Amino acid sequence: MYQIETKAPISEVLKKKHTLRWVEPVIPEDSVIKDAIHVCIEGCLSGMMVIDSTSERGKVVGMTTSRDLLRIINSGFKEDKTAEQVLNQKVGDFMTPISQVIYARPEETIGMCRSIMAKLGVKCLPILSDGRVEGLITTRDLSDFGLDAKDRGGKKHYLESVSERMGLGSNTSMAEPPTYLKAHMVNKQAPLFTNVGVAELPHPFKTKESCAMNRRDYGPGELGADDDLSEDAHFVANVNLPNENGKVSRDVIYAGVADGVGSWREYGVDPREFSHTLMQECENVIHEAGKCAMSMAKGNGNL
Repeated sequence: MYQIETKAPISEVLKKKHTLRWVEPVIPEDSVIKDAIHVCIEGCLSGMMVIDSTSERGKVVGMTTSRDLLRIINSGFKEDKTAEQVLNQKVGDFMTPISQVIYARPEETIGMCRSIMAKLGVKCLPILSDGRVEGLITTRDLSDFGLDAKDRGGKKHYLESVSERMGLGSNTSMAEPPTYLKAHMVNKQAPLFTNVGVAELPHPFKTKESCAMNRRDYGPGELGADDDLSEDAHFVANVNLPNENGKVSRDVIYAGVADGVGSWREYGVDPREFSHTLMQECENVIHEAGKCAMSMAKGNGNL
């Protein structure tokens, strides 16, 4: 039964979901966080597509989820914003832009969609068909699929499965972590000292024109050692940041690696230029964020 359900198209889950209860999972881009929370709770939604309300058909411009809203609230309070300031921020300023939204197609199987959601750690997956979002699939939708009405609810289900599990005793407490985990948690606080070294070499048979498959095809010349020929790129950045309390500065090392894909040349993309530019921009962003964090800490009189 499980195998049959896993191979069923995801459109079947969406059809069943809409048959039981139809709620349009959308929020206008110019809405505020307070409105998004209201829509989530009233519609029992885990996620919403963000639309441009000025367009005729409600053009999709991004996506936001209930988890995103919690992160926004948490981040706002960490920045000492008032509740009013946090709740009146625009949804469009924090949404996942449409270019980064992961989606599925109606004909793809439940098993494939479940695997995508598990690997990426997402709880909502838009189903895209002919340029239109047909709906959102959640982890709950997947778990409910295959259950009939009596399995999902009703008096008999409540008496058999729920009533005897409801209510915790007044002396209930949390269990201690396992012994092996306690040791890990203690060691986790110990400082880590490392030496950082970086080396970058291209494929030994690579030239500016091509990359040979073996030494015979490459020829008798010197092996490739020019960094500029490497399709991969990296950066190591040392940034001075305030600690979690914003009172003590500390050096933090960030490292990044971009694995260039040679086959991108078939699509007119230079993998070397892409990977190197990506790493350079990442390093620039990290340094800029570090300067802003230190500036805010000094402005608050903490440093």
